[in-house]
Amino acid sequence: MTIMYHIPDYLIEDEDNCCTKINPSHWDRKLFDFSNLNFVRIKSSLIFHVPYRLHKVIKEVKTIIKHQESKYLVLTQNASMFSSTHFMHVKSQNRMYKHHRIKGVFRAYVFEGEYKNIPKWKQSIKKEWAMKGLSIKEQFVYFTSCPNCAQKLGYNYVVIFTR
Repeated sequence: MTIMYHIPDYLIEDEDNCCTKINPSHWDRKLFDFSNLNFVRIKSSLIFHVPYRLHKVIKEVKTIIKHQESKYLVLTQNASMFSSTHFMHVKSQNRMYKHHRIKGVFRAYVFEGEYKNIPKWKQSIKKEWAMKGLSIKEQFVYFTSCPNCAQKLGYNYVVIFTR
């Protein structure tokens, strides 16, 4: 299987929504290596795995680092049901934020549904990997839509990257 070293193209952005739309077939079950991409680490709060005020945190970081990247990607790791660390893809480095590299090859899984289903989806991936004799080392979640856009669109894709 081919490893992707870039972020797939998005569908055309809708002026009525603040979030970009993905084509799930460009992400689901694909292998990704983000080793050559720059990420800025930011933290935020969750309410039972649901991002709380994340759009405000991301907007602030975008303003400070003058983020001009057209291919938007924020990878999230939940420390608990109430806090998370986000890795925001940026083109260039900025002294105000510590930059990170995400190493390794990850398989992407696309799910459609509410954020509260994330633990269930992670468990299904864990079972699939266990059946193959594999163990999970690391997972990141990509929330493709904020709750407002998901409601407007009528669907909510969530991508879980697993290594």
